[in-house]
Amino acid sequence: MSLRREPIAGPAALAAGAMGLVGLGVILALGDSAGGWAFVGWAVAAVSGLVGGGCVARGHGGPGRDFLLRFSASMLARFIAYGVGLAGAFRMRGSEAVMPYLLGLVLGYVPAQAYEMIGFVRRSGGR
Repeated sequence: MSLRREPIAGPAALAAGAMGLVGLGVILALGDSAGGWAFVGWAVAAVSGLVGGGCVARGHGGPGRDFLLRFSASMLARFIAYGVGLAGAFRMRGSEAVMPYLLGLVLGYVPAQAYEMIGFVRRSGGR
C-alpha cells in the first residue's frame, strides 16, 4: 500500500498556527522575567517540534524500521532539548523560572503535536 506524500496544509496548519500565536500572546502578557522564560520554553518546544516533526513526517509511509528510528530519535532529541532548557532556567534564575518555562513549553508543545497528529491522520487516509 502506498501512502500519499503531500504537504499538510489548510485547516490543520491554520489551527496549529493559531494555537501557537495564542500561546505566544499569553507568554508576552506575563511580563518581564516570567515572560522571558516562558518564551524560551515556547521556542524550545516549537523549534524542536517543527524540526523533529519534519524528520518524522519525511519517514512516514516508508519502511517500518526507518519510521520507528526517526520517531525515536526525534522524541529523544526533543526531551533532551526540554531538559537542557529546564536545567538552564533553573541554574540561571532558580525555581522562579521553572514554572514560566514549563508553561511556555506546554504552549509550544501542544500546537506542534496537534499539527503532527492531524497530519499523520490525513496522510494515512483519514480525514
